[in-house]
Amino acid sequence: MAKKKQKNEKKLNALVAKRIESQNKITSLQSQITRLQKQHEQEKKNRNTASEIENLYKKNKMTHLLNLNKTYTELKNTIKLASGATFENKLSNLSAKISKTREIVAQTDKEISNIHEELKKIEPLNKRKKVINKKGTTLKSNNKKDSLEISPNQRFSPLYTPAFNTGIMIFEAEWENVGFADGFITIKHKENWYRKDISQSKKYLNEIKHYYKFNNVPKLRIVLNGSIIKSIENQEVLFYHIDFLSIAASNFGFIKVNPFRLKNWRKYTKQYYKTNLSFAFHSLTLKRLCECCDPSLPIIPVGEAVINSSGTKTIHNSFLFPMKSKVGHFIVWESTEEAKASYVFSLNSFAEKDVQTLFDYIAGDTPNKRWTLINSKPLQDKLKMKSRVVHTEFSLWDNEIRLLC
Repeated sequence: MAKKKQKNEKKLNALVAKRIESQNKITSLQSQITRLQKQHEQEKKNRNTASEIENLYKKNKMTHLLNLNKTYTELKNTIKLASGATFENKLSNLSAKISKTREIVAQTDKEISNIHEELKKIEPLNKRKKVINKKGTTLKSNNKKDSLEISPNQRFSPLYTPAFNTGIMIFEAEWENVGFADGFITIKHKENWYRKDISQSKKYLNEIKHYYKFNNVPKLRIVLNGSIIKSIENQEVLFYHIDFLSIAASNFGFIKVNPFRLKNWRKYTKQYYKTNLSFAFHSLTLKRLCECCDPSLPIIPVGEAVINSSGTKTIHNSFLFPMKSKVGHFIVWESTEEAKASYVFSLNSFAEKDVQTLFDYIAGDTPNKRWTLINSKPLQDKLKMKSRVVHTEFSLWDNEIRLLC
């Protein structure tokens, strides 16, 4: 039994090390994606600036002097020849590597879990040796080597028992057991409490959280070192909901926050969702809208305040998908509730004021807001509504959306 236990613990240590290495690889790949996106955005800015300079010289019929412009020459030297397709290929390859590595992590977790089960079966047999005296009575051994009692100070994961010499433990936290406080979060799992400092966390999020159902949202994957939270593997899911619920809290009157700012949502591009928040777009319509939207603009999550006839409020997930048009931008308002239609708005530009007006209406306290919108021409004009696309048949819906693209 002792040899089998040692063998399992040795294998467990190797698996934990493998898991940490895989998770570090995922973090590195995500950093590469972030750098690639920033580099691509800078290249676009450089090209636009160079093009503006060229057009100015052409307009003034001074093209022959263009190469004497120092700024233009420097921009041309820094602009890479890589095409947009190459950029998309690089992103796709990095995302594929992340998915493959996550599969390795999932498989490793299964192996770790199996070994822990084996250790649980072995441990009771060796937990305490007993010595029989000459009279045939049983005595507790006083030899420390004979005792396999676990130190009362050693903390175990609610899900996995750790290897004794690593202290690394992993579990998944139910969202109902995630509590928010000012500057930190608390996590309860099977009578154990853990704390993690999160500067963005605020106490009022506990209040708004009760109006929202975490449907299709993955549980937070917690990595412990002893009794301390070392990391949250999918922390982007946590930060997304802090942002999302903070705005909802302001619209439900719990707090007052700064006015809506597009720059606060800049990172939520379609590539960011694909890499970090793939759960958000679970339906065919949401996935199609993600593919069609402008890759340089944010897909803005909106907590839709739904008020029934008795005045009871709930929060539904919905999104504003930006799409380029010949004369400006379309914005498609899409709910995660599949029975609800898609609403299309036509804006001259993806401007903060127009987006704010639309955002405020969706997140506001108007009862039956879709019915109200359909039946009010002045409201449609105010929000610049173009059309409504129902979900009766996906192919028909898809054709309407493709026309926007």
